[in-house]
Amino acid sequence: IKALDIEKFNAQYGKLEIKHSQDFHDRFLIIDHKELYHIGASLKDLGKKCFAFSVIEDKNLLQNLINKI
Repeated sequence: IKALDIEKFNAQYGKLEIKHSQDFHDRFLIIDHKELYHIGASLKDLGKKCFAFSVIEDKNLLQNLINKI
C-alpha cells in the first residue's frame, strides 16, 4: 500500500493506519481495536494464488497483538 492509497482512503472513510513489524511474517488486519483478521500472504498477490484469510475471535490474542505493534 502506497502513501497515496492511504491518503485517498482516509479522505473517504477515516483513519487507516499501517504498521510494520519485523516480529511477524504474515499480515493482520485490526478493525477499531475490536476485530482481528489473519492474512497469510501478501495482498499484492491476491487472486494469483490460494492463501488463508481467517477471523480470530480470541480477544486476548487481539490485545497481545496490538501491544506488540
